Amino acid sequence: MSHFEEIIHGIPTFELLGVEFDKEGCGYCSYWQHLNENYQNRKNFKIAVQNWYNFNKDKLIWMENNEFSSCDCSGTHPNKGHFELKK
Repeated sequence: MSHFEEIIHGIPTFELLGVEFDKEGCGYCSYWQHLNENYQNRKNFKIAVQNWYNFNKDKLIWMENNEFSSCDCSGTHPNKGHFELKK
């Protein structure tokens, strides 16, 4: 799971990462496997996220919400909300 998805709902994590979500296998483990493969993958992902954010930051709005985006957690969300792109 990408923690970014808890902060910004709808962030294209796998697109920015450059790998596909493993629909028939391990699911989110393809995210972690790619990042853990080598340091350059982590650097490239950081740059891609920064570029995406810089391009979209003026289009992000705060939504108060206690729902979790990327896990089946229970209780009150510690962020008390999330950002998402204006529609």
